Amino acid sequence: MKQLFAPCMMLICTMLASSCEWASSSQETLLYTFHSVEAQGWDSRDTVTFELPIVEETKEGVVCHVHLRTTADYPYELLHLTALLDTLPAQARPVILHTYAISDTIYNQEGRLSGSGIIYREKAFQLPPFRLEPHRQYRFRFTHKTRRNPIPGIADIGIKLTQ
Repeated sequence: MKQLFAPCMMLICTMLASSCEWASSSQETLLYTFHSVEAQGWDSRDTVTFELPIVEETKEGVVCHVHLRTTADYPYELLHLTALLDTLPAQARPVILHTYAISDTIYNQEGRLSGSGIIYREKAFQLPPFRLEPHRQYRFRFTHKTRRNPIPGIADIGIKLTQ
């Protein structure tokens, strides 16, 4: 019985690993990019903007992962961001489609930066799925809602769009 246990466990682990790899590779990445934030700090009047790619066909269930890279200079336990998804109609004012409030802890209960990394700690936040219509220009705009202005310790902000 013991002789069968190890090969069976190896087979199960291989099947699980390959199914996880297949599931992650079945998502199409539409955009994955970062913008640096000023070294002296991110001012609340500064907006970080990402232009989304124009799609040829309707994209349902697009998911945006917001990536934030911080340093030990970030002074607060929490971070508060606002994300706006808007569209730019031809020769008109932007139309806001969705407004998202992002609030999360930057430091864990032990007082250490949360997230992964060594010099920069990276955290990702997932926004609810949305839809992209063909031949329309969309963008995400991010601002921080922290009282201190500018806030130090934010190195980069990025987005990854998948479907």
